[in-house]
Amino acid sequence: MSICEGEERQNDGGKFWRVSQAFERWSRKDFDLAPTSMLLSVLVLLVASFVMLRVGDAINGQGLAVTRYMAREQAPLAAHFYPNDSRPRITVILYDDEFLEHEGEAWPLSYGTHAQWLERLLEIPASKPAAIFMDINFAQKREDPSIAILADTLCRVRDELGLPVFLAALPNASDGRLAIRDELMPARQSDGGPCTILGGVNDAADPIDGVAWSYPLKWHIADGDTRPGPAQDGEYEFHSAALLIATETAKANGRSFRVDNEAPSLALMWGPSIPLLHPPDYWAHCTPAESFWNLLVPYPIRHALGRTSALMTCPTHPTLSVAQLNQLEDEQLASYLDGAFVFIGARVASYDDFAISPVHGRIPGIYVHAMALDNLLVYGQDYKQQVEWELPPSRDLLLAGTTAILAVFTAHTLIWHLRTALQPRLPRAFRSPRNIGMRFVVAIVGLLLWLLRLWLQFVIALLMLVTMQAWFRIGMLPLVELIGMTLLAEGLGILTSIRRFFAVEPPPEGAPPANSGVAPSGASLAPLQEKV
Repeated sequence: MSICEGEERQNDGGKFWRVSQAFERWSRKDFDLAPTSMLLSVLVLLVASFVMLRVGDAINGQGLAVTRYMAREQAPLAAHFYPNDSRPRITVILYDDEFLEHEGEAWPLSYGTHAQWLERLLEIPASKPAAIFMDINFAQKREDPSIAILADTLCRVRDELGLPVFLAALPNASDGRLAIRDELMPARQSDGGPCTILGGVNDAADPIDGVAWSYPLKWHIADGDTRPGPAQDGEYEFHSAALLIATETAKANGRSFRVDNEAPSLALMWGPSIPLLHPPDYWAHCTPAESFWNLLVPYPIRHALGRTSALMTCPTHPTLSVAQLNQLEDEQLASYLDGAFVFIGARVASYDDFAISPVHGRIPGIYVHAMALDNLLVYGQDYKQQVEWELPPSRDLLLAGTTAILAVFTAHTLIWHLRTALQPRLPRAFRSPRNIGMRFVVAIVGLLLWLLRLWLQFVIALLMLVTMQAWFRIGMLPLVELIGMTLLAEGLGILTSIRRFFAVEPPPEGAPPANSGVAPSGASLAPLQEKV
């Protein structure tokens, strides 16, 4: 063996010895601020969190209540940071109880009534919408001769005004293709193409809690089932309404809007609740978004302190009742319509089209499509993607998740350091309680400090999630799920348990390890100095 090889082995042995000594020192102390020990703690916490996340997914961890609870706590906070650029560009108009009562109508409306109010939208001077989307299902057949009037109106809107009209549609049972009544799909005179464009409006509710966390951009038919995601060979594919509106309107304006062929679902980023300028009766007493600082207090505490409201939360986008189209001045209506994407939906008792927003609660389903289009207008082709944890995780998830874990660990470190600094200054009765009453007081104080630590970690994690969502193309649920596992690992004392599992009995102080001329890393040199 050459001299170089021997030196290399000695160096390798020295490195191994230093690593093993660092690990031994880390395992013998519940907490250590030394850089090496801190790094080991972060790595162990990172691995433990990812392992717990993987095990949780194996046992349907996505259904854990803590994940959905934390996500719904975080959503209103994230909404405060949602860009407001596209909010005025989307107007929601509802057929509601106010309209039915004011006009003496009953649901379902006749086709001619839909045509009448559609024409009213186009009569407002100096206002031309960017597009019109009708989230009304016209698939079922019924005897109504006025269907020809609606078909003629739809074609005039397209041919004479050049406005794209999108109609909500569901796949039919025979071949899975989007379909509405044939009478509403006449060819327009200009180029022989259809007067309207059909957009998919399949239910995007989360299968666990029913909340609209995501919005599939593409759907496909496989084995007779409608499934979110792009189609494979031989499968039929259709696009969701929001994607079609963004794509077609961009094309009409000479721009390009394309998504990847794989097109993962859009992770819905919900905007804040904003007071309405001309609220319909349904939203007349809604409450705006809670303040940023108020949302940093956990909901149970806010509720106990009476800082929550029982009123409905206002929507994100400007909203009118169809009845208001004859009540407001033309100048007022023009501010809602000119250059806007007009979404026409319904909120009536006999039309069960509702969704659950993590920010607004139960709302008409039309707002899900409006919010999805808003996301596409704000983020464009870099919209936030709804992805799930897998091994290995994607780059965005790995970087964002690691940063969030570091935030939780930093909060843990700061609180431990503060507790260590304050403990010697506590009265002796607190440090060494001798009677049952004082022990009870100390236990209560310890519990409050533990809750304070969890709250601080929770707040830092929420703020970090907002930051990570701004930097990466990720949704809310994957990160919240990881944060939940990290907080759970912290709460269960996983780091301490792992340390104790690997800990070895330390040698007597001052005694060097066998076959070594150095003292162990955790040993004190004071006895040797005293002898000298």
